[in-house]
Parts: sequence; structure tokens; C-alpha cells
Amino acid sequence: MAVASSDSPMWKRGKRSRSNSTTRGPRAASAIAAAQPAGPPPATAGGAPGAVASLARSVKAEKDANSPFITGPLQIGEYDALLVAPATANTVAKIVYGIEDTMLTNAVGQTAKSDTPIFIMPVDLREGVTVTTRPGGEKLELRIRRIDVENSDKLRGMEGITVFESPDEIEGIIQDLERRRAAQ
Repeated sequence: MAVASSDSPMWKRGKRSRSNSTTRGPRAASAIAAAQPAGPPPATAGGAPGAVASLARSVKAEKDANSPFITGPLQIGEYDALLVAPATANTVAKIVYGIEDTMLTNAVGQTAKSDTPIFIMPVDLREGVTVTTRPGGEKLELRIRRIDVENSDKLRGMEGITVFESPDEIEGIIQDLERRRAAQ
């Protein structure tokens, strides 16, 4: 499984490409590639790569959009799935309209051309106001726009993509993939 988290174009980061691999014990059979956003990991689930690493036998973390390690291995079946969590409104819109100008949107677009399943957790699923916490701890109210919710709905209709709503679902997704692999 490849795991990706949000999009962060290299020109916003100002960092050179670097990636690393960590091998874990045989707790699960999935191979995982993780793309992390710039800044601190998401508050939910302790950050996708760290939380998922505890469920998988290996994790490959991509730290920069300038080193596209993920697309080829996803297309040839080296990974069981591509999981994107969280997917920003920007990332969801780009995926829905076929814009592949970041490592993440390119990985989704190219993976969709293969039989590898894609799981995406959009952040904007329902209109209304949501409260988030800024890095300094201050609360910030954001209004979820109708266009962003519509794009999340369009994502649900795309072939090969499964939309999920909570980081709590990741463990179940991995377990289902493991069951399918064992049944083959």
C-alpha cells in the first residue's frame, strides 16, 4: 500500500528531494509508501505514516515532491493500494479534473490507469463551518464551500477510487487488503 498525505509542491517547501525506507517486523504483509506534507503531521491518527507504519512490514516515506518514487511501483503492482489521507480541497479538485502537477495528483492519476486500488480521505465532505487548530494552538473557523463538497462527491464516482471519511478507517482498509491478498 502506498500512503500519501496532502499535497505540498516542492516550490513551497524550498527543500531538496530526500526519501528514506524503514523496515518493520512481519506484523502485516503490506508494503507501504508514505508521502508526508510539509510541517507537522496531521493531528488525527498521529500522522498517517506513523500510524500506518505500525500496521505494515515496511514504510517508504517520501519527503519531497521532487522525487517521484511512487508512480512506477504503484502501476506494476509493487504496492497493494494507494491511500491518500488527508486530501485537501486543492488535491481533490486536481484529481477530479485530471490535473497531475504534484507528486500526489500524478500518483493518483497514474495509479488509476492500473488495477491498484486507490483510497482517498477528502477533508471537505459536508458544507458548513469546521473548527481546526493552527500550529500555534489557536482555533481557526473555516467555512466548507459547496464547490469543495461537490468535488468530493465527484471523487466518489471515479473508477478505481474509494472515498473514506475518517483516519479511524485506515486500519480496516489495510486489514481488508490483507484478507484479499491471503485469499489469492
